[in-house]
Amino acid sequence: MRIKQLNLDCCGCTGPLNNAKGLIEIMKNSARAAGAKVIGSKVQNYPKYGLTAIVFLAESHILVSTYPEINYAVVEVFMCNNQMNPAECGRLIAKYLKSARIVSNEFFHSISKTDLRVGYRASARINKIPMVLRQKPTPTNNF
Repeated sequence: MRIKQLNLDCCGCTGPLNNAKGLIEIMKNSARAAGAKVIGSKVQNYPKYGLTAIVFLAESHILVSTYPEINYAVVEVFMCNNQMNPAECGRLIAKYLKSARIVSNEFFHSISKTDLRVGYRASARINKIPMVLRQKPTPTNNF
């Protein structure tokens, strides 16, 4: 099995970061645009501001956490079907969030009963949305 994982750090967002209904709607639409089947969703609003939204897919999930106080959102797209394109989901969600700058990281998890291999790729662009190239993560003790 090969799992595609896309992580986006969306900075300078001017879109509706506290609009749970709108965010869930764009997440569902982006999943369908990528060929995924939506099977559910959940939102958790935080007391002061911000939210975490998740859309459950037959093929895995899409998660978005927003931080309106700093105009920031993090997007995670996991897809277990090689025919699907997580970048399409990310592009549509980032457009909705009106992200000024995006850091994109893609991971590929190849899993069998006896082996696990993880590949990594940093992207400079996703379909005309400017990205900031990020270096490979380095181990730190800053937890």
